[in-house]
Amino acid sequence: MSTTAQFEQYLLTKKHVSCKTLRNYRCDINHFVNFALIQTSTRSVEDLLPHFNSQLVKIYRHSQAEGGTPTNTINRRLSTLRNFARFLGNSLGVVENIRKAATEQQKLEKMLDEFKKHLEEQGVSKSTLKNYLSDVNQFFVYIERAQESGREA
Repeated sequence: MSTTAQFEQYLLTKKHVSCKTLRNYRCDINHFVNFALIQTSTRSVEDLLPHFNSQLVKIYRHSQAEGGTPTNTINRRLSTLRNFARFLGNSLGVVENIRKAATEQQKLEKMLDEFKKHLEEQGVSKSTLKNYLSDVNQFFVYIERAQESGREA
């Protein structure tokens, strides 16, 4: 039985999730696995497992944010990965780093919302608003990548 099939069995028998919740977990895991297989040049979930760490999850989260995935979807996917990490018995460090990534994302979204409200109060056009928010988002991504690589931002 594959690791993902074992995870589904665990969700059904130990967590007693509904069919809809199981479908969401399956979709989220498959989405991450497809991304991660490409990132790590591996061929199967089992080959991917040694590469499943907080750095890979950060890269995944960045790709989701850059791709315009809604924050709620990103948070749900990160929650799925936390549960998958727990199932695998990964170190609490991986689970904690995934939790921190979700918290950071929420903080950035709150800051962007506040900036958006400020711009709307200033009466900027919709296209200007969209461009400013896009620029700020790109800056956040740049800062985090610079911090990860050890460069000064």
